[in-house]
Amino acid sequence: MIKLLYILFFYITSFSFCMELEKPEKNIEELPPVFNAGNPDHLPWIPMPIIPVQNTPSTNVYNSTAQQLTNLCSDNEWDVFYNENLSKVDTFTAENITPHLRGEDTLFYPFGGPDIIYAFKFFPHVANYVLVGLEPIGDFDVITQNLSNNQVTAALKTAFSFYLERGYFITSQMSRQLSNKSIRGVLYLILVELKKCEYFIKSVENISINFNGEETVRQKEMLDGVKITATSPQGVIKTIYFIRTDLGNANRNLQNLFNFVGKRPFATFIKSASYALHDKNLSYVRDFIIDRSNAILQDDSGCPFFRFVAFPDKYKLYVFGEYTKPTLSVFAAYEQKTLSDYYLKHSARPIPFKIGYDQRKANLQLFIRRGIFPQFSERTLLSPLQHASRRSLTALEQKLPPIGQSHECPCKKGKGNSL
Repeated sequence: MIKLLYILFFYITSFSFCMELEKPEKNIEELPPVFNAGNPDHLPWIPMPIIPVQNTPSTNVYNSTAQQLTNLCSDNEWDVFYNENLSKVDTFTAENITPHLRGEDTLFYPFGGPDIIYAFKFFPHVANYVLVGLEPIGDFDVITQNLSNNQVTAALKTAFSFYLERGYFITSQMSRQLSNKSIRGVLYLILVELKKCEYFIKSVENISINFNGEETVRQKEMLDGVKITATSPQGVIKTIYFIRTDLGNANRNLQNLFNFVGKRPFATFIKSASYALHDKNLSYVRDFIIDRSNAILQDDSGCPFFRFVAFPDKYKLYVFGEYTKPTLSVFAAYEQKTLSDYYLKHSARPIPFKIGYDQRKANLQLFIRRGIFPQFSERTLLSPLQHASRRSLTALEQKLPPIGQSHECPCKKGKGNSL
């Protein structure tokens, strides 16, 4: 009898132990839902935490080559640039930009050319940086073969010095500075910038972007680009893309870029953009930025300001610095009365560094999408033609004057900005 009781006790305790093992740590209803990548209607994309990795000393070809290029550039010029500008951007960003952002994974930087430095400074939290420009990309293998070429090194020093002086690149200037066939391409400059920012370069790959926004090996009839994987001084992996393409409406590969950038929540950064987005021939990329960005940081050369004040329920606006009118005579036609009026009526926090075309009176505007982020399904992008046809502002395109004339909102006074 006693033996029978021992056996029964053993089975009861074993069963209870197994039940305890199978019991979840939390009620299944309390656990956060898991995103189902196969079902875009399921949930919005949720950023995963970035796991820091430890930089290890290396003499691999990427870092040794980049370091040799960096040694060619003046430390004195870099020190001045850093002390007068970059060192002040970190505090400004921490106080005025980062608190308003909500977990964007990607930064879209159209018209940025190879300017990765300001992208890092204003958006240090994102994992992927997509820079877009017209400049040739260049080839890493060619770079390694021309490190002792005096013409190459002189051209690189000139191009980088111009950037340190102005804080932006000019495509036409770089075309002349990097015209030598041995240096033709912006990859030289990106590598130098990464080393100046103390990044450890892990890989450099030539890629293409197909219609679905997927990376492939380099192929014809697709978007060409270069992908650089690097580790920040804090040990966080970053991926930098430079995509060479024309952002005009006639570009048949524009949809490739939209699908690539729009796969995950993204912010957009625009500065020193030649007021290109005031041109109706770039309406597709402009509408993509306004419709899809979770946040937009730009100076007055970005998207026309009246397009944001026309829909105050869509974006919350913050302004910084001073704005009166474009200071460069070549851009005099792009004065924006809507923007100057807004600055007069709203307090703007000062900008303690130089940025953009006006080196004396800098201006920045931050637009934060109101409400929750768009669902992932809303990011399924239409073709440019479909996309433009559904925009409530599309009819306005027919009223805009040709490029070179005033592109201020043509709404009549007293009628408001209902377009």
